[in-house]
Amino acid sequence: MQGPNWGAAVAYRFGSEAALIRDPNFSPRAVGRGQQSNNVAFAACWQPIENSWQPSISLGYGVNTTSNGAMPESQSWMLGLQWDQPLSRGHTAGITIGQAAFTRQRDTQSWLVETFYRAQISIQSQPLRLCSMPVPTEKTNSIQLGEG
Repeated sequence: MQGPNWGAAVAYRFGSEAALIRDPNFSPRAVGRGQQSNNVAFAACWQPIENSWQPSISLGYGVNTTSNGAMPESQSWMLGLQWDQPLSRGHTAGITIGQAAFTRQRDTQSWLVETFYRAQISIQSQPLRLCSMPVPTEKTNSIQLGEG
């Protein structure tokens, strides 16, 4: 769903026997025989209508479960802030924080932080004309070099 300056999404994934998943330690694993996985994710974003000191905001949250206790329930989340034109036109700055998949049963919590600054380094200029070619006239579709 989406509005003029916001958006939201929900996703669901069902995994059956032998479906590949990642455990909280980022190790690829397959769902075991007779087991299932259920994964739900929520995401939302908002952007100011006009550029100002307010950043655009992105949020995300996910939860993963497996049947028969194959793996502990894991969760992940993120929050991102982005400022358009913080110092000058064409520049963008931002920061994102969050946690990769973690469980409450084991000490697998790791924090992730990313910062960035994107600067526009090119400048627009007028095209350079190296030569001038005659243009076909509308009446004859031929090139008219001169009168007479």
